Amino acid sequence: MFCFSDYARNFMELTNRARAELRNALIRSSGVYVFVPTNDAMQAIGYRYENYTNNQSIINMVVEMSLIQTYQNVLLTDYSGNYESFRTVRSRFNDQLVKIYTVGDDTWVEGGYVKARVVKPNIGCTNGIVHHIDAVFGVPTRDMPYTIYCEDWLVSTIIQLQFVGLASYMRDPTLQGNRRCENSASARSGVSDKFDVTDGDTDLCGDTERTCEFTFFVPNGTAIDNFGRTTHGRAIMQNRGRWRWVLQRLLTFREVIYLDGLAPGQQRVMYSDNGDEVIITTDERGNNSSGHTSDITNATFVLFEGVRAKVIHSDIGATNGVIHIIDSVLFVNDDLTRSAGSVSSQATSLLVLLLLTFSQAVWWMGRKLDGRWN
Repeated sequence: MFCFSDYARNFMELTNRARAELRNALIRSSGVYVFVPTNDAMQAIGYRYENYTNNQSIINMVVEMSLIQTYQNVLLTDYSGNYESFRTVRSRFNDQLVKIYTVGDDTWVEGGYVKARVVKPNIGCTNGIVHHIDAVFGVPTRDMPYTIYCEDWLVSTIIQLQFVGLASYMRDPTLQGNRRCENSASARSGVSDKFDVTDGDTDLCGDTERTCEFTFFVPNGTAIDNFGRTTHGRAIMQNRGRWRWVLQRLLTFREVIYLDGLAPGQQRVMYSDNGDEVIITTDERGNNSSGHTSDITNATFVLFEGVRAKVIHSDIGATNGVIHIIDSVLFVNDDLTRSAGSVSSQATSLLVLLLLTFSQAVWWMGRKLDGRWN
């Protein structure tokens, strides 16, 4: 395949170092379909693996995960469903699934627990098709809080995580830098991103020698806003310690749990950061009308003391864990009275209300600022 442009020069150079089988797969006479990361996306690998161009395992994984199995044709004009009706193809890397779906005018793909936007689809070559994407399958280049920050529909969520200190708590101290968001920054305009790891940071989980790896069931922005409109929700959110306790119920630093690895009907326990036991359960798998497997028919829920939330987007990887987006906050009435570092004052109440008001207002702001992670 000789149609790689300067736009993807770094990936082309990497293919020259891949094992012979993969090099030959790229130059076969027909039927070659490749998701090719842009130069910027390839350079971001260095944030995590400084000398990756000399690491044969990483080179082979990146190339193999970008190549689609030979028996599948991938023209992105054929894919128009949203995430709830995503379609899948299989990469050459262990036959792993690649999800394909659209949000608004953008087409998105997810492979190797990395979410990427398609920036140039359906580029015809003499022996196949290339799709340029803005991330590298299998190599996350953002840590947990920045991964959340980059999702426009989690604006309210990241504001609250900053407020209770969980944003800085989940930073990756081994990461040299986060790759900046490449999608629309309008929803995040004005949202603070000042929670970098600093020397002596006492609220960071782990350090450069012993890092924490997280699984976080993240309430989406609508869930946060709706919770803040209820009487009990306002009472919880006006107490920083108690609000952090509730959010930590959805978080564990002990293990990384990918939901695509759960068998249909399987249940498992997650031991949360606050000591609670949360149940993860998966309904029976089905197929969508196209015949392609879709996670929406394999619904997953998290449960705590009779309250449950549905996973509406799963398996978005970060350098130090994975996030799953859910549709509600796991709150029980006992949270109103339990001892959880109670901090209540008029100043705290006012701050929470201002944060809530601001988080809803940013959705209507124009593209004035480009969100930046310092």
